Amino acid sequence: MPTVSVVMSTYNARRYVARAIRSVRCQTLRDWELLIFDDGSTDGTRDILRRYASRDARIRLFLNEHVGYVTWLNEGLRQARAALWARMDADDVALPHRFEKQVAYLRQHPECVVVGTDAMQVDAAGWPIGRLRVPLTHEQIEASLLEGLGEALCHPAAMFRRDALVSVGGYCKECEPAEDVDLYLRLAEVGRLANLPDVLLRYRRHLASVTATRQTKHGEALRRGLQAAYRRRGLLPPAEEPLRLRRQVRDATRPEMRRYWIGQALQAGCLWTARKHALWLVVESQGSPPALHLLRSVLLSERTPVVAWLKRWRRRLFGARSVTPPATGQRT
Repeated sequence: MPTVSVVMSTYNARRYVARAIRSVRCQTLRDWELLIFDDGSTDGTRDILRRYASRDARIRLFLNEHVGYVTWLNEGLRQARAALWARMDADDVALPHRFEKQVAYLRQHPECVVVGTDAMQVDAAGWPIGRLRVPLTHEQIEASLLEGLGEALCHPAAMFRRDALVSVGGYCKECEPAEDVDLYLRLAEVGRLANLPDVLLRYRRHLASVTATRQTKHGEALRRGLQAAYRRRGLLPPAEEPLRLRRQVRDATRPEMRRYWIGQALQAGCLWTARKHALWLVVESQGSPPALHLLRSVLLSERTPVVAWLKRWRRRLFGARSVTPPATGQRT
């Protein structure tokens, strides 16, 4: 029996899925099985999956019709043979020590039912956007989840106890694509939640991801999950919805996603990533004044090394010069 069952759902992920599978095969913990459920891909993803499944007996491949990934996550829960159950997305990259560190934590903390990690957010090409820092204690994580902050426990970086997942009924199809928050809040009622302070996943952000394309549906599903969680706890819902939910009234546009990534990259000091997306924003908007203004701001950012270098030289050249004020009555 493997130590960990890793479940991955794929749909038209030809660009990224090989890297995701290789990251699982490169884990320092070797005793795993990888269950891949293809959700009706049409872009050549299946050819890549067949190739890797033929090379490694630990990979179990299931080719299905397109019905939605939550269905296959629950099927992965039924098909898994290990006591520990880990999530992995087809567009992310697990760092080599991820499974080893998570397994060690769960063995040392039998009261914990799920453990996540910090993640490094990257764009479609793998350029860093910034570190996703998550709360570490059960109380902090649960409080964040009750406010609608699903990233308090990064879903593709999570490892669960399979018996706990079964005991709460697995994923709720009606809460897709906010199924992770609903599941975490149900798990918090039977055990402890935790996060490791280590970056163990490269979490990809791109314009075709579920996070980017289904924000309206995500907000609606999140409301349903939160309302159910408050009822189970005998709590009154907050008088005012969290700001995140109030903003999710429509799907984000392409320029809005780029501006968000630019802001995240600048805040994290990932200047080249911010410049790249600012330039793309100018191209995609055909040189609109707001996009040009944002590009100028990014290029002249205080954190930009070129600007900092110019300012240092300016201080060296002109900072020592001082103008002596003329004496009283003296002509200037």
